[in-house]
Amino acid sequence: MKSNISFIDWTKIFDKVGEIYKIDYNLMYYYDIKFIENYNEAYQTEYYIDIFLEKGSLTLILDMKEYVINSPTIILVQENQVLQFLSYSEDIIIHYIVVTPQIKEKFLTNHIINISHHNRVKANHIFPLHEDDVMLFVDFFYNVKKYLSITSTPYRIEAVFYLIRSYYFLSFKGEVEKKASNGFGVCERFFALLDKYFLTERSSAFYAKRVCLSKVHFEYIVKSNTGNSPKKWIDDKLVKEAKKLLLETDMSIGAIARCLKFNSTAHFSNFFKRVLGLSPWDFRNKKS
Repeated sequence: MKSNISFIDWTKIFDKVGEIYKIDYNLMYYYDIKFIENYNEAYQTEYYIDIFLEKGSLTLILDMKEYVINSPTIILVQENQVLQFLSYSEDIIIHYIVVTPQIKEKFLTNHIINISHHNRVKANHIFPLHEDDVMLFVDFFYNVKKYLSITSTPYRIEAVFYLIRSYYFLSFKGEVEKKASNGFGVCERFFALLDKYFLTERSSAFYAKRVCLSKVHFEYIVKSNTGNSPKKWIDDKLVKEAKKLLLETDMSIGAIARCLKFNSTAHFSNFFKRVLGLSPWDFRNKKS
């Protein structure tokens, strides 16, 4: 189904909405409802989006499921999910932080608090806030806007991401403390191993053995602590590397398949299409 849904071009969207704050379209903040008004089609997004519904209500579709959301609520949108805004109340106040995967990975890859924040999402992507927590998020989004608006320093993006790290920690501190003794160490070791072996080792059993757990128990720990199975993490790691090679090099599809240790170009193409919803050729052509 996703293969028939276009990828959203945030650069064009941001050029058409109102006041925005950004760093080279890699990290963007805005709060203009024109996006909801003008872009109510379904899109795939290659960005990570944190949406803070401060006031009012909103109806949207996220990954083929419809949600009716009342404030105050945090909405987490991950890479390659389908997003569609349907309607909103007249009193809405809404904030968005949009981050490219490349920048997110540079500053936050495998950071366990970030994993808790984005990828513990299981059946739900919507997190209602307690009234006592609202000012934490109001202050956070205000500070992101403030730091992005200071163009005189070359360290804006570092400042913003240290702020984001603290935001993740504060907003999910209770969950991190609760689960710290129940699997986060296993997940951290898994991600370190994945960075090292993802090109050659693609089975949960390999990683389970390396962390001295049974395959079933290992898969349970990773899923319960991150929201994704080990297989999903392995596939995502391969797809991200494939996307990087498709976009940043002139390598042929066959050469990329060999580089990523696939048995054949057809095997690579089938894998890429299964995970992302379109072929490597279509992905490269859409981005050219």
